[in-house]
Amino acid sequence: MLTTEQSDGAATGFRATQNVSHDSKLSQKRSVTFSNWQNITSLTPDVQFEIAKTLVAMLIVAAAIFFFEGFDLFTRSIIAILTIAGVCALHQLIQLAPVQEEQSEATNTLHETLEHMPHGLAHWDAQAQLLWCNSAYRELMGLEEKAAEQGAPYAEIMTEATNPITFDAHKDDEHHRVVVAKCADEKIIRIEDISDPDHSFVTVIIDSTEHHAAKKAKKALQEQYRELAKQYHAEKIAAEAASRSKTSFLAHLSHDMRTPLNHIIGFADLVQHEPYGPLGDKRYSNYISDIKQSGEALLDNFASILDLAQLEGGQTIQNDADVDMYKFVKQSLRRHAARAKRAGLKLDAMNLCESVVKADPALLRRMVDNLLDNAIRFTQEGGSIVLNCWCGNDGVVLEVTDSGIGMPQERVELLSQPFILGEAAFTKDHNGLGLGIATSRAIAELSGGSLVIDSNPGIGTTVAITLPAKIEDGTLEKAA
Repeated sequence: MLTTEQSDGAATGFRATQNVSHDSKLSQKRSVTFSNWQNITSLTPDVQFEIAKTLVAMLIVAAAIFFFEGFDLFTRSIIAILTIAGVCALHQLIQLAPVQEEQSEATNTLHETLEHMPHGLAHWDAQAQLLWCNSAYRELMGLEEKAAEQGAPYAEIMTEATNPITFDAHKDDEHHRVVVAKCADEKIIRIEDISDPDHSFVTVIIDSTEHHAAKKAKKALQEQYRELAKQYHAEKIAAEAASRSKTSFLAHLSHDMRTPLNHIIGFADLVQHEPYGPLGDKRYSNYISDIKQSGEALLDNFASILDLAQLEGGQTIQNDADVDMYKFVKQSLRRHAARAKRAGLKLDAMNLCESVVKADPALLRRMVDNLLDNAIRFTQEGGSIVLNCWCGNDGVVLEVTDSGIGMPQERVELLSQPFILGEAAFTKDHNGLGLGIATSRAIAELSGGSLVIDSNPGIGTTVAITLPAKIEDGTLEKAA
């Protein structure tokens, strides 16, 4: 159990400043001057009334003796002095009675308030003897009421305490000691002793079970977070390596497949022209035509895959030039106006800003063409497509908004991953691999921008592309 001294018996730390000595005659002499009077004034009003009646009786007897002629002058003087002292004491007692009554009521109110506090409180005198404690102190320490009576020594109470089983000292200064104890009922309590210059001290006990549980949970969460961060970092490296491997594989595969496809297309075209004589049956001519068309379609698909692989790998060479966005948007609308009209769609532009972007015109054209192509393919007849161009302080935003079939949020999230064919699920009734959004995203990132998609099924899709504005030659010099 917790004791007031260190394990080696040396008087150090918190209790060393208390100078506890039960045989100190000096402290007894200093306190005897006011001890009797304090005992009287601390009595209840009823007891004080009885004392007052006794003093009055004694004064009457002293007055009778004083006026009795049988005593000499010296004896009468002594009786007069005692009479005057008794009158003064009686007068002082009468004056202090209401004050002591008010102090007693205030003390009772204070004790009643402290009694109902959830924290354990105890007050000790300079000799480390208990003056008062509340019920929470007894409960948290596992003490019976008779074991925590007034005058009980600190060491004895700590020895009788049954609840704390292990102690961990966090602080042991001259006037302040903090101990954290684990209790038999699995509670964690914080015992704090605070002394004053007179060497009396107060003990405050707080139930910190929830605080320690929260602290332990926080530590576990922090450890889990570190493990997840390490796992995420490892998986990110593995995913990037896998992406690079996949990009390299697709590039080589596309390159290797284009050579035999070119042979197939070339020989099909040669046979179709019949340079060495007629084929005979006319059905052969139709079969050769189908072979040629299928080969050309495969060649286009592999070319798209190769281009996307090069864009993802950063191997595409850019021919940067100044692109006037106003003219660029107008040209894009003209290229797709006829197709949109045939599909029964309304193609329009809004907020055409005049700004210049430093980028590859061919790549930008391919990027916007892919987005407009997707919008036309997946928008029903009677719908609308709007191409917006917004100018900012440091860049330009291109928006392609359609009223088409849209996409669920799960599919939109997949579009940020390389080679995820976002619109492939909708291409069963349309030609193509569904690489339009993936290619546009790669071009936007290669140009120093980004691509963001917002889509809702049955409502439509908005694809926004941010591109950095051109930096004038003197801008950096002026900023410097």
